[in-house]
Amino acid sequence: MKLTKELIEKYDDDSQMFYRFQNPEWEVGDVSFGMIYSTEEEARQDFEDMGLDPEEAVLPGKSCMDTFAGIMSMRFVNEFDKDFNLIVFNGYDTGVSGHDDECVAEYYETVETFDFDEACQYAELTIWNN
Repeated sequence: MKLTKELIEKYDDDSQMFYRFQNPEWEVGDVSFGMIYSTEEEARQDFEDMGLDPEEAVLPGKSCMDTFAGIMSMRFVNEFDKDFNLIVFNGYDTGVSGHDDECVAEYYETVETFDFDEACQYAELTIWNN
């Protein structure tokens, strides 16, 4: 499906829909250790290397945002590239804040998958240049 204003509004208005960058080669899983790490071990090691508690590297759900504009903010989008997709998933907000103040939601299932470049092109038209 193609990104449209109506589709984004539909997902943004649904409290059980969330956006996340996901490498298609990585399992979505039940916990989150940052959208940039491929394994829990990698996240724990990076936290330890930064002098942080490695136990705080793993979150009880998936790092995500509850709006398209939120996930496409430069704060997040600059961490990813064409190796990732933007997924929209059905889930439940855990009430926990992630490492970058993002939402953390329990993941149920992927509803839509969008190509990274397509998501960036749409954001450029609707968010970044406005």
